[in-house]
Amino acid sequence: MAMPEGTRTLREMLLAARRAAGMTQSEVARKVGCQQSAISMFESGLQDRLSEEKILALAKVLKVDPAGARPEPVARTQARQILKYCPVDECPSNVPYVVRGQVCFAPVLVLAGAEERTHCSDCGEMLESACPNEACGAPVAPGAFCPVCGTRYVTPGGRATRNVEAWIAARREAIDQLRTMQSLRPVGGGARKAEPVAEDGEERR
Repeated sequence: MAMPEGTRTLREMLLAARRAAGMTQSEVARKVGCQQSAISMFESGLQDRLSEEKILALAKVLKVDPAGARPEPVARTQARQILKYCPVDECPSNVPYVVRGQVCFAPVLVLAGAEERTHCSDCGEMLESACPNEACGAPVAPGAFCPVCGTRYVTPGGRATRNVEAWIAARREAIDQLRTMQSLRPVGGGARKAEPVAEDGEERR
């Protein structure tokens, strides 16, 4: 039974219309010129994953009148937290290992505000929150590789490919020593809470 106009948000109307039309997320993504992952995240409630232009194009494809939608409710909860990682290959937060002769890195993931600029506490680099493959852009997930497209989060530099075993052994020893000195987290990946960073780069206290 159809719901009366004005009782659903535009996002809910678009989701219902896509399903009623028997179209997949990939099909509508191709019609509006975006990635399937963007449609998936938009439908799950992440409004900023689609621009207003793309949302209107989606409404046109699905024959939905935006004027009949009610506004999205304003979130009154804490700011959304997402996982982030440091992209620097020689940063101590990225633990190296080898799989089939390929250098990989297990990044220590940081849980931080989605809208905050967050810097790595080990090297100062700005943390990344999405797959580095621009054609993918999926949110970061635990592991060394993006689960959507298989792209590795951290790319090894030139020194990491000359003498792989020796370089990795030296890096892991240095990381262990640093963690022992600082009495921080153990080597092996995981997740930790980040201190928020203000727009000027200074830590908030």
